[in-house]
Amino acid sequence: MRNIGLRPTRPPTIQLRDTYVYYLVKKPVVELKIPGVSRRPSPIGEIVYIGITNDPGRREGEHRGENWVFTDLEVVSGPMLRSEAKCEEIGELARYYAIHKRYPKYNKKRYNIEI
Repeated sequence: MRNIGLRPTRPPTIQLRDTYVYYLVKKPVVELKIPGVSRRPSPIGEIVYIGITNDPGRREGEHRGENWVFTDLEVVSGPMLRSEAKCEEIGELARYYAIHKRYPKYNKKRYNIEI
């Protein structure tokens, strides 16, 4: 068969909606005066990091391995495309900064932000 100048086509790449935006939250432990229940995290906490991942369980373990102090990883949006998640993460960081006039504790260290 002769070549008529056509290039072989590649199959289209599939973009997965598998990425989540998450907060790492440090919740204070409160003492309860209920018999049989001694301590539990408060429902209100401080956001110490905002990030994206495609595997929240694995990512939580990685952060714990970095000795970061937090009580919960809370998924706040997703699943979505990675590019969408990155935009959402930047928006969440901007929103946090607008309210608190600073970035979360570990975002400063990760991105070397000086404020």
